[in-house]
Amino acid sequence: MEIPATPEQFLKNVTDSLEKVTGDRDSARQEARLIAEHVLGVEITNILAGIASVPTKVQISEAVRILRRREERVPLAHILGYAWFYNHRFNVADGVLVPRPETEILVDEAITFIGENPGKELRILDLYTGCGNIILSINLACDRVSGTGIDSDGTSIECAEKNRIHLNCDNIEFRYEDVFAFIEKITGKYHLITANPPYIRSEEISSLQPEISQYENRAALDGGPDGMDHYRQLARVLRNVLEPDGLFLSEIGIGQKDEISDLFGAWVGVQSIKDLNGIPRVISARI
Repeated sequence: MEIPATPEQFLKNVTDSLEKVTGDRDSARQEARLIAEHVLGVEITNILAGIASVPTKVQISEAVRILRRREERVPLAHILGYAWFYNHRFNVADGVLVPRPETEILVDEAITFIGENPGKELRILDLYTGCGNIILSINLACDRVSGTGIDSDGTSIECAEKNRIHLNCDNIEFRYEDVFAFIEKITGKYHLITANPPYIRSEEISSLQPEISQYENRAALDGGPDGMDHYRQLARVLRNVLEPDGLFLSEIGIGQKDEISDLFGAWVGVQSIKDLNGIPRVISARI
């Protein structure tokens, strides 16, 4: 990449390069903005307003390095070492599930539930916590909450703990443990249980985009032959650890609403929450 005359031209050059990788102009533009902010060290608004400095040779070299790794289909979050979620920056190491924008719907619902319980100290259990983006985002948005995040992947827990520290969430803890082994040992109960379990059918993982199939943690993706393995277990065991007036929230895959609703048929108030495209993305249930 040649040194562009302006930061705006730099942004366009990066976008053009990324479009060749992703095949999608919109996603290329979004990633280019993140790269530009990372490399140039300024907010995208300054770049678009024409008040950022012209990229240096060192900055151009760093952009080229990032683009070469993207050509290998490495997720941008793994290259940069972080991802943005709910307006917060989360550390994300290689192999850790990258936070997705659609998961913010689950956080919205959790915050609404907490707001419906004013003056009450609430305990949260976050299953398959990954980098901790769900429970930490809830904690940052709400007072009166404490909780625990569980994951069986050690690298994910290391990231979650780093995120807990730099976001100053002292009343959240993370545990490196199998989800269901932990649930069996619980003595108390939780007011809110959140989850983002593996829900992709095993045979479909290899057909996903390389950023997911080659670089994401397969254990965080693989929901078994029909994608329902973890939901079946959750529907059986969570009633024992949820407060009577509590709420369970879980992300679900596209087209899974009806089957998961059936699994939670013994619960009450089972509902689904749609994303902006009208696709059910989250299921909520009470006992």
